[in-house]
Amino acid sequence: MGVCTRKFRTNLGNGLKMLLEGSGSYGLGAKEEAYVAFLEAYASTRDSLEYVDGKVYASPPPGHIHQRVLMRVIHRLLDRFRGEACQAYAAPYDVYFEDLPEKACVRPDAFVMCDPWNIREGKYSGVPALVVEVATTVTRTRDLRVKLDLYRRQGVAEYLVVDPEMETVHYWHFRERELVGQARLGAGQTFCSRRFPGLEIPLEELFR
Repeated sequence: MGVCTRKFRTNLGNGLKMLLEGSGSYGLGAKEEAYVAFLEAYASTRDSLEYVDGKVYASPPPGHIHQRVLMRVIHRLLDRFRGEACQAYAAPYDVYFEDLPEKACVRPDAFVMCDPWNIREGKYSGVPALVVEVATTVTRTRDLRVKLDLYRRQGVAEYLVVDPEMETVHYWHFRERELVGQARLGAGQTFCSRRFPGLEIPLEELFR
């Protein structure tokens, strides 16, 4: 089972403003056009933006607790994958899902890449084996619903949502896009990866 709102402002260009204001009303062909428009506009901004299912999502800069928890996750990932073919990476690092009709661009807090051949022209257009998101008041619903569905559809094997406010970790394990295991971990428990034996993250370590 894998066990052992604050407001913010973002400086968007006109193209991204139009996508944000009109999101959610695209057919498949229009979504393709919207994705291209997103990439063009995204290239001219420094804001943290994501594009999923025809919608553009903006996120505020991460706070202290978010970064503290994320660094502890990264420490565990780097230690586990040192010298391995699979490698761990942390935001800001965009992941482009471009092999399915409904394309997406997301910026996970951390992920494990086992397919470096999918780095094309300096950007990663593959499928991470494991993704970790650290939830905030702004991103919690997106992480637990929108991204959960996206990662399943794209073929991610393991997905974790670490929630510092609730001091919990939500875990999903997928095989060939089908759910084969999930858990909600709390105080005193340890996340143990099914995909990567030896990868263990005690929740006490994350939230102390």
